[in-house]
Amino acid sequence: MRCLVEGRGRLVTREELMQAVWGDVAVTDESITKCIADIRKALGDDSQEIIRTVTRRGFLFQPEIRRIQPTQAQNEQHSAIRAAPQPSSLYSRRLLPGMRVALKAGLAALVLVASLIGLQWRWDLFNRRPAYRAIAVLPFESLSTGADQQYLADGMTEALITNLGRASPLRVIARTSVNQYEGTKKPIRVIARELNVDVVVEGTITQSGDRLRVTANLIQVSPEKHIWANSYERNFRDALELQNELSDAIAGEIQGKLTPRQQPRSRSNRPVNPEAQLAYWKARYLLKARKDSEATAKSIEYAEQAVRIDPSYAPAHAMLAMSYAMLSDGETIPRDAVSRAKTAAHRAIALDEELADAHVALGVILIVYDWDWAGAERELSRALSLNPSDADGRQWLANYLAAFGRVEEAVVEMKRARELDPFSFRTNWNVGRILCLARKYDEALAELRQAGDMQRNASAVDIWIFKSLFKKGLSDDAAAVDLRIRDYRDGLNAESLDALRAGYSKNGLQGYWTKLRELLLPRFRSTANGVYRLAEINAYLGDKDEAFRWLEKAYESRTSWMPWIRVDPSMDPLRSDPRFNDLLQRMGLTP
Repeated sequence: MRCLVEGRGRLVTREELMQAVWGDVAVTDESITKCIADIRKALGDDSQEIIRTVTRRGFLFQPEIRRIQPTQAQNEQHSAIRAAPQPSSLYSRRLLPGMRVALKAGLAALVLVASLIGLQWRWDLFNRRPAYRAIAVLPFESLSTGADQQYLADGMTEALITNLGRASPLRVIARTSVNQYEGTKKPIRVIARELNVDVVVEGTITQSGDRLRVTANLIQVSPEKHIWANSYERNFRDALELQNELSDAIAGEIQGKLTPRQQPRSRSNRPVNPEAQLAYWKARYLLKARKDSEATAKSIEYAEQAVRIDPSYAPAHAMLAMSYAMLSDGETIPRDAVSRAKTAAHRAIALDEELADAHVALGVILIVYDWDWAGAERELSRALSLNPSDADGRQWLANYLAAFGRVEEAVVEMKRARELDPFSFRTNWNVGRILCLARKYDEALAELRQAGDMQRNASAVDIWIFKSLFKKGLSDDAAAVDLRIRDYRDGLNAESLDALRAGYSKNGLQGYWTKLRELLLPRFRSTANGVYRLAEINAYLGDKDEAFRWLEKAYESRTSWMPWIRVDPSMDPLRSDPRFNDLLQRMGLTP
């Protein structure tokens, strides 16, 4: 209310209200809508004349202040009071004790009312703005033996992270970043400091036959104390019910209570076939690890198994969609995989429209392959409205923003993703990559080198380190990085690498690019991402005709690098050519 009063007469945006009231706590637009509705109710503003909504933008507080004219009876009463004789001192002494009693009683009543109002205000403030900002669910410990039991523990951890992201306004740390604490002996306070969280969940899971037993502890970090602990025992078929009940209990302990919006209405508590549940958890584990293309293919296998066993299990369809979306031969997503991914994503959404994973999977396909920008924005925005702590969803929203040239917004969104997943190599690499696309080369280099420390000999990192060095004019350093890429990624032999060094020594980067084009042309001309890289080399050489010839091939093959052509620094030499703008128009990327 204070924000509206201070901003009276002007538009107070939703973003301004979010920042002023909730700060860094992730909330949805519906939280603002509910608060505004409560204020209107208190003001009796049913017709919305005092607080006016400006659609999709914010609110106008326009109170009308009027002087109320007294009635004739009130005027006569006031005149009589003014004309009444003043009491004598004796008369005053006789009445004053009674008046004092009445006055004290009145003041006491006012103090009581004020205290109750203040208590209610503090209670409302506590419930609307939790004291905690972020939570981490540490890997659950399996007390049973066997490989499948570890998948069971991983699946429970992942489910709690996802459900808490949906049910709580807190920042919920992603599974990738809590993974490293599996079996750790680090103190809770150290883990919390490294993850920048206020509360931590830890627990155990045991399976005995068809029975599932879960214990969980909720621990406050500073000062360190146990807030809550409980144990649950269910039939394995009721695993979904157990996950939902546990996450709601934790969210309730953190917040005091959950609003209707924070209670996901569509979450299913229906029984799930134990074999389908386990296959789904295996698929999710392998996809999140994503160590190589073999792991992704195995994830597809398990997701398809889960769908066959239980065709109405929406999360399995969503997992199948994302696994297909991430399937790549190193160049681009195969056409048949795209079709299967979209089919699976649409099926998941039809079964459960409020499943964030399904919307993210569909958004990825719409960006990378379909170039359906409006559809991608719709799906990713929907996913984040359902789960604001979805780190993958935020990364892909950043990718969408960057593709459209909204690079400053993309940087902000990608850094938010890293707050949710601080120890993920892929997330840290993407922060550096987006900074490079935003032409913030010094920041990009710092972030990319940090990501490189997390995973050695990662060509994804070195490519963007090279681009940043090259755009800064550091030719020697750029050439050294590119030689390293050609060695361990492209597999050029020692003779070819020596030829590249000789070309650079004789004619600088121009000699280097000329020799590189000669060496890579036979190998790159028939691969999807290879033709994009040939376009880059020809752009560096200033051979625009050849560059556009290869770009057309990249366009036809739906190369996975094409969506970011508008902001890729490698394409800078081509931007003034009308053919470049024509290409952007055909891709739907023009301003």
